[in-house]
Amino acid sequence: MTIYEQRAADWVGNRRPRERDAARAFAATAPAGWRADLGCGPGWHAAALGGPVVALAAAVAMVQRVAAHAP
Repeated sequence: MTIYEQRAADWVGNRRPRERDAARAFAATAPAGWRADLGCGPGWHAAALGGPVVALAAAVAMVQRVAAHAP
């Protein structure tokens, strides 16, 4: 996890979210209620899961970016 803590901004800047449509499709079939984005990274897919969502990751530096991507 150290690399994610040290280079979170680089990681986010060099990648783009994928599979948002798949996350939306999954959310459409799930029952109403809380959802969990496990291993959320910067939170790119959290908003696609509907709400409310709990975003969890081992790297605090990634969790700190979730609000910017999933307000």
